[in-house]
Amino acid sequence: MGQTQSLRDKLPSEGPSVASERQPVLGNRIGNIAAGATIRGYTAYSKDLNGLRPTDKQVEIADRKKLKADFAAFAVRSANNGSLYLGNSYIDEHGGTMDVVAGPHTLQSSEEIEGVIRKFSRRLGKGKSHEAFIREELHELYGHGGLSRPMSGQGNARLSLILNARIPGYDNNTYHVIEAGQGNPASLRSLDVPESIALWYALQAGGYNFDDDLAFEQTRVQHSDLEPILLEGKPYVPTSCVSNGGRSDLYLSSA
Repeated sequence: MGQTQSLRDKLPSEGPSVASERQPVLGNRIGNIAAGATIRGYTAYSKDLNGLRPTDKQVEIADRKKLKADFAAFAVRSANNGSLYLGNSYIDEHGGTMDVVAGPHTLQSSEEIEGVIRKFSRRLGKGKSHEAFIREELHELYGHGGLSRPMSGQGNARLSLILNARIPGYDNNTYHVIEAGQGNPASLRSLDVPESIALWYALQAGGYNFDDDLAFEQTRVQHSDLEPILLEGKPYVPTSCVSNGGRSDLYLSSA
């Protein structure tokens, strides 16, 4: 049996000037995504979101200097609250990588999230029609802000520490957020929908085109920490992915 591939194998190799900008929060761990790609992905995501908002509601897009300051502060918090220790422990036992992804630090409506997903699909389609698949009822079921978790803290971007690993008991997802709440130890949770989108933008900015059979497997996230919806008496939660070939999907799956 051949060795299993991962996104690490699919991302293009980088020269020393880019490799030196690997995520500063990771210590001796080398993730899939360079810090420069995270910043470019954040900028693209923010611009696409702003394109859906009136001028007075648009988010401020932080420059590279501000984002580096945010990264440095996030690194300190992640070390002090045990998030890095927990992530490294999982990697030691199960393999995998850690990365930081960045998205706009703003609550997004379900309509805005849908619009950004459609824009991302068109990005992958290089200007051609590259339609996303989105479950229509999500507008009504989740309303304003229901597809994202409450945001805390300050900063120009919403930063999330992402563990990419297969862990027993978390069979539905390979990506997990590591975070520590106030007074609580670090733990794993599923990504919310904006965090998944931020991951897509960062991967694309790093050179991954979602054009192989790894795309669905590596990006599918069942957002199991969001409030489930009952349909015909059964619980469902939002699930997102980028399908093989680059179609961005947001649908409901059985919880």
